[in-house]
Amino acid sequence: STELKKTSDDITSLQTNMSSLQVASDDAIAGVKAGLGQSVARWRLDELHALLSHVNQYYQFTGDKSKAIQGLELAQANLKTISNPHIAPVSSALAEDILGLESAQNVDVQALYNQLGGIASLIPGLKFVEDKQEKVADQEVAPAPAVVSSEDKPAGVGGLLSVGKALLGDLANLVQHKNLDAPLKPTLDDSARFIFYESMQLKVQAATVALLRRDNAAYQAQLLQASEALQANFDADEANAKTITTELEAVQKQDISLATGAISKALSALDKVMVLEN
Repeated sequence: STELKKTSDDITSLQTNMSSLQVASDDAIAGVKAGLGQSVARWRLDELHALLSHVNQYYQFTGDKSKAIQGLELAQANLKTISNPHIAPVSSALAEDILGLESAQNVDVQALYNQLGGIASLIPGLKFVEDKQEKVADQEVAPAPAVVSSEDKPAGVGGLLSVGKALLGDLANLVQHKNLDAPLKPTLDDSARFIFYESMQLKVQAATVALLRRDNAAYQAQLLQASEALQANFDADEANAKTITTELEAVQKQDISLATGAISKALSALDKVMVLEN
């Protein structure tokens, strides 16, 4: 009887210990699940942040708003899978970013890049304005006095005057001179011409760099300097100059500025949520 009671007590004690172990196990499993859930939620926030950052960088580099909007819409779909009481401001900011990007102008960077490359390729064929001026000046020859035949004048003093005029006319035909009213400019040597060409090339290249950086102020400034240099130093009536002038006017009409705040609202709101989670 005593042994039976001892056995019964042992069984009861064992059951109690097993219950305690079960409770501890359930608590441990719940803790693991909670930790795993927090890790998954955090991972989703990190994934969303990486996506928004990538879309932002892509738009800053290419200016392709259609692809950027697709990226924001993907972020919007991912946001719906995240259960977090602090996520509502991110959703609102993301909707604002999409609307802002839709209203922004779309700049075809590749097309402008190709246009600037075409302008640069025409520069070596430009003719200098001083060459045109010298050519025109060489063609400006003083007209020779009319020659009067001695047969048309009576003999005597009148005849001598006629002969003198004829001789002067013959001498005038041997003399050519340039128009002295034309402004005199120093002739450019090969080195100076090379510098002018390179200066034009550098201005167009600087505008290209500004285009890739989406720096509209620098872009417009370099194109304006290129236009002024073209008008000041090269023959504006020559075919290459006319083509470059037309192309410069076309690319100057483009405002290459980015809507720099188009994606910043959602990214800023998400940063605040991640700080709270930490």
